[in-house]
Amino acid sequence: MFSTLLGLTVLSLLVFGVLRWTHLPTGDFLDWLVGIVGFWWLILITTVPWNMHFRAKEVLADIALYKDKSTNVRESDINYAKKIARIYLIIAIVLHILSAVGLYFLAVYEISKVGYWGAILALLLTGLRPTVRLIQYIHYRLYAITKSIKYPEDDVYALQRDIEQMRYDVGRVSDLLQTDNSESWISLKEKQLQRLEDVSYELKKQNEQFKLQQEQIFGQFSQKTEQRIAQISEDGQFLSQVRELIRFIKNA
Repeated sequence: MFSTLLGLTVLSLLVFGVLRWTHLPTGDFLDWLVGIVGFWWLILITTVPWNMHFRAKEVLADIALYKDKSTNVRESDINYAKKIARIYLIIAIVLHILSAVGLYFLAVYEISKVGYWGAILALLLTGLRPTVRLIQYIHYRLYAITKSIKYPEDDVYALQRDIEQMRYDVGRVSDLLQTDNSESWISLKEKQLQRLEDVSYELKKQNEQFKLQQEQIFGQFSQKTEQRIAQISEDGQFLSQVRELIRFIKNA
């Protein structure tokens, strides 16, 4: 909005300069200056005070709707909102009246011809601007009432509690999964997993050593068995030779 008003101001000054350069009747520069400054002033007094007044009224309306459910509303806040609404209402009306009187005197004392029109505009805006803002305020109230009907307060607060509980649960889960924290659940599980991996590696190593020892024992046993079998074979051959010798002696 500010950029738009600033653009209109610059455009007005450019139009005045072009008309003056082309020697067309433009009126006094003071009239243009009073018109521009008066325009800015009327925009200011019809916007800021009334917006503050009706914003405070909206806050009071919200407090009236949700006061029974909300525990955060303090009596001092209610009084402050009422005070703001009352003060800015007085400020807005006084500024409108003073602006109209001031512009009227500019015209009466022939300081600027724009004064009459500015005074009339100030008086018109005294009723027009509050009416527009009042319509917006009524629209806000109706919207708030419709919202409270569509979304009952009990359901809204229950949903808020559920959301807060979910946020708390998510926070706890997030804390459990923090790898930077050595005491978190995930860190403890990683340590346990590492210990299990170490134990598994040690068992695997011992198993390999056991297999190697078994292979060595089996090899030694096989070697001794083969030696024993070879010894038995030699003894058998010797006994066979002794039998043959005894048989030969008997036959002789």
